[in-house]
Amino acid sequence: MKSLMCTVVLMSVTVGLAVAAKVPAGDVIFKAEIEDYGVTNSLTAVALPGAVGGYAMQLGDQSTGARGGVKLAPGQYTLLVRAWAPAGDQDGFFVDIDGWLQRRVAPIGRWTAMAYNFAVDKEKVVSIAIMGQEAGLVVDQIAVVRGTYKTGDLKMSEVPAETSAGARVGLEELPRLVSPCALAELPTAPFEEDEHTLLHESFDRPVAGAVGSHLQVKGKFGQALYLQMPDGRLEVDASGLEIGPQGTIEFWVRPRPAQRLWHDQGWHYFLHCEPAEGGHFQLDLDRHPATGLLLAASSGADPYHRNPQTCELLRVVTTSGADLQKWHHILVSWDLTGERQYLWLLFDGAGEQVFFPRRFDPGRFSRIEIGNTPSGWDVPYLCIDGAVDELRITNVSVADRLKTAE
Repeated sequence: MKSLMCTVVLMSVTVGLAVAAKVPAGDVIFKAEIEDYGVTNSLTAVALPGAVGGYAMQLGDQSTGARGGVKLAPGQYTLLVRAWAPAGDQDGFFVDIDGWLQRRVAPIGRWTAMAYNFAVDKEKVVSIAIMGQEAGLVVDQIAVVRGTYKTGDLKMSEVPAETSAGARVGLEELPRLVSPCALAELPTAPFEEDEHTLLHESFDRPVAGAVGSHLQVKGKFGQALYLQMPDGRLEVDASGLEIGPQGTIEFWVRPRPAQRLWHDQGWHYFLHCEPAEGGHFQLDLDRHPATGLLLAASSGADPYHRNPQTCELLRVVTTSGADLQKWHHILVSWDLTGERQYLWLLFDGAGEQVFFPRRFDPGRFSRIEIGNTPSGWDVPYLCIDGAVDELRITNVSVADRLKTAE
């Protein structure tokens, strides 16, 4: 199993408040304090009136939260998350149910059991993750119950403190898990080519694949390629690259500071990997205010809508604290070799990894595009309006370069 930067904690039964139950005990799959659910990362205990036991857990960025799974029979279910937001800029968080990623905002200054409806078509372990986005949001308890409820239908105190037999699962049983990860060392010099390097571009001289408005500028190391508005893009012919079931694409980028790209200012496209003819593995990396930096792996059949049935939506990476004047390192990696497949997304050496049941057949890419909307798509230009330096593509995943748990 790949290294997971996390601590494993199994779900436990939580004592509810003394209020008459509205949900029959037999309909409760589990109810737990957030800190006692699944795999927890960097939760901060805070004292808060109305919280069970007098304190709850504060979330930070996307690396904080709780991730786990529950064994469910076919049917309709509702996930309940008891949350409290201190202010309008601290109310956003993410819920991931089996790859279905949703951003929600919690009511400010009051506890609310927020409801998420989902269906299960066959008996299986369903992965559920609660992840931070805007530091400050507080979560107290979570529960899964049979049936369909809306936000406001229930108070968490109306859900009995029960756990169905066999509902709890350990890490080894989880079919899917998102967890934080980090590089052991961020690159501090130009990349050196080795036996795994398929392509290395320093941009110290004009590049044949640069199209649209572009020019050479001072880079992170030597010269860089500046991709200008509206149509600047780097197109790499990948048809001859031996890209297979493992790979890593990384580069340095510095968007024009005045546009404040990292600070919730519009939609921008960073990377597109187009499958070769007959291939069924596509990668897209973009940044939108609603999602942050988001990597989508798909079969190529539904590239825009990011349907979780056809896409593995991978990682919400917050960049709101990024220095607008500095260069930033972006890394995308994959390992499709086993029955559990892996994806990684890191920004400045920190990010998230996910494993999930085998769903993609590895294959080559026909082209790799950086810095704008993929060519041929019926989507407006989404240029990064910035410089790119030190692009490297390798045929191994990033797994061996990650920090290991101490």
